[in-house]
Amino acid sequence: RLDHVARWEKGAWLAMAGGTDAPVRALATMGGDLYAGGAFPSIGGQARNRVARLNADGSLGGFAPTVNAGTTRVSAIALQADG
Repeated sequence: RLDHVARWEKGAWLAMAGGTDAPVRALATMGGDLYAGGAFPSIGGQARNRVARLNADGSLGGFAPTVNAGTTRVSAIALQADG
């Protein structure tokens, strides 16, 4: 399981940003960063409310958008290159 999101590094799987506390359902990449969406309220103990950005080195990014309070999970992610 590797805490629901992991990266391969030096011959081993490592949880990214300390892992999520619920499943990841969607992934997208842009500019070397990985965006994750799912049912998780936090990653590595930091609130992220179902959507997060993981930096290329596996650390948690500062991206923490507000997701509708009635949303129980994010199932898809679409990114726009122009922000």
